[in-house]
Amino acid sequence: MPRRMAWQISPGATLNYFRDDSLRVSYVSVMTGLGQEFADQLVPMVQAEMDVYDDAGLVREMDDAGTGKERAQAVIKAGLGAPRDVDEQYYSRFLAAAEDEVSIIREAAVHAIFYTKWPEFTDVLTDIAASDPEKAIRKFAGRVLTAFGGTGS
Repeated sequence: MPRRMAWQISPGATLNYFRDDSLRVSYVSVMTGLGQEFADQLVPMVQAEMDVYDDAGLVREMDDAGTGKERAQAVIKAGLGAPRDVDEQYYSRFLAAAEDEVSIIREAAVHAIFYTKWPEFTDVLTDIAASDPEKAIRKFAGRVLTAFGGTGS
């Protein structure tokens, strides 16, 4: 099965399917060089044709997840599906995940934060990069912080 497929859904716009085996998640995105307003018009059409998560479903999955692996997976999915602008229901859950005692949940939070690209998480990433108990998570948070324009590693 391909890891990425793309279909032209309108002149200048594509629907892209991605599969990330390392995170065990697949997702779709609409990409266009014709501006955000045009993309915003296409998203409801895609949602009408595909069975995708909405905000309520993503948030509910984070809240209802049982094991550490299930919660980590739910946090990653929510990061991929989070809105473009900061949203408190996501922000508070990602922050809680970043502070969780289970390392795979903290790592999932860094993934989710990376996907959102919300600058409001800069201080959180700085703290994780400086003080997470796991060296790998500190390094990952530093790389994400650098991608955010901060001073990570």
